[in-house]
Amino acid sequence: MSLPQELEMGYHQRALVDSCFEEGQYEAAISVLEQLRSPIYRPSHAHLCQLIYISLQPIPVATDEKQKLLESPTKIVQQRPSYAPSADAISAARRLLMSLVTTNSPQALGEALPHYSQAPIPHVATSLIGKQALCITRAKNCWDLISEGFITRTSQVYSSPKKRRETLHEELSSGDEMPVGENAWPIFEWLLCLFERDEQLTESCGLLHHSPLLIDQIPPPRAGSTIRWDTSSPLRIVFFCLEQSELRRRVMGARLLTLLINLGNARHLDLQLFVGSVQSRLSTSGDEVWSSILSNLIPSPSVHRFKVSLFQKIINESITKGTDTLPRTARPRPRAQPKSALALDANNSKTEESKAINSNSISTQTHMPSTLGFDEFNHVLTSDISQVSDTTRSLLLRLKFELFMSYGYLQRIDNTSEWTTVHSNGRIESLLENAFGNVDGGDAYIKILRTIVI
Repeated sequence: MSLPQELEMGYHQRALVDSCFEEGQYEAAISVLEQLRSPIYRPSHAHLCQLIYISLQPIPVATDEKQKLLESPTKIVQQRPSYAPSADAISAARRLLMSLVTTNSPQALGEALPHYSQAPIPHVATSLIGKQALCITRAKNCWDLISEGFITRTSQVYSSPKKRRETLHEELSSGDEMPVGENAWPIFEWLLCLFERDEQLTESCGLLHHSPLLIDQIPPPRAGSTIRWDTSSPLRIVFFCLEQSELRRRVMGARLLTLLINLGNARHLDLQLFVGSVQSRLSTSGDEVWSSILSNLIPSPSVHRFKVSLFQKIINESITKGTDTLPRTARPRPRAQPKSALALDANNSKTEESKAINSNSISTQTHMPSTLGFDEFNHVLTSDISQVSDTTRSLLLRLKFELFMSYGYLQRIDNTSEWTTVHSNGRIESLLENAFGNVDGGDAYIKILRTIVI
């Protein structure tokens, strides 16, 4: 089932909203849009861009009125441009965007997002905030919208001299910014809700669970291929989120990772290259990222397939290389960093991404779960991990446990005869003993798996 095709809001309704925006009455304009919200009519492309632009603004800090009286009028004007929305307007815009996800179709709302599939929809802006919001249409993709400093880079600071504006633009367009700005988390969450709603409607139409809108946010493949592979931008956001101290932000990273996994499961993303990219980033991540990956991914068939591919690859390479390829200590959680440090981190991520792509393009050792037979599964699970450090051994034990759980789940839902035979003839007990019995800490995993499986 899909939502009916929405009509664009009528001329007179749009004019009413436009007049409020032109007069700087942002709260009134947003209130009118809220009252006109309907599954039959969608907001105009221009109004959606303005809502996104307002939502990306920083919430103004309340100042003491007595202190404000002591400041000169010139200083007050320089502190905040006259067109800047109020805190109430920013909060109202963010609430309205979230409400629209439940009212209108993702396709109607997604038209306001920059994407790779087609040129942005042109529209004429008459209000000052509308002209400022044109930067939304000029971005390369939705990941640019939520990056640190996007509004500063794309807006004209009228209270500053031209030279200062040019210098500011050069400083903030160097690619050093964090992937999610402090003021952009609400819009990032809105994007996640939009993509997840798109997945639900796509599945209701009888298609595999994935978001067509998200496909448009990944660069198209070269050389005539139909499968996309360049996930460097969203993966950078994923791992940035997983390193945050706030649980809600870590969960948001896991949600984006799940969206990407679903694209791979629907064959719109090269899952082998994607697995290699995730592995390369995990190899430079701290313990908190591993913990977030293992605990915050919501179980589903596509997530279990991804886990089997990823954990098999990590375990195999750790044993083959004979050295620790996993992190020994946790990295500090991300804080405000000097620009040079951020640029170095971005360059390192791109290097690791390139290595993953090159290695996976010539290697087929990592199999998808549908082609991973029990003998191969048995080989990975019972591999010797005695030569690695205690820290790495502990993590590999956890990965073997997760691999067993995910592989067993997939075999059960597929009702494979091989797994049924292995389960009935007692080979699973032998497998558990060989995989976990001779390793410190393995007994606990055996007890859990016996309870669940046997």
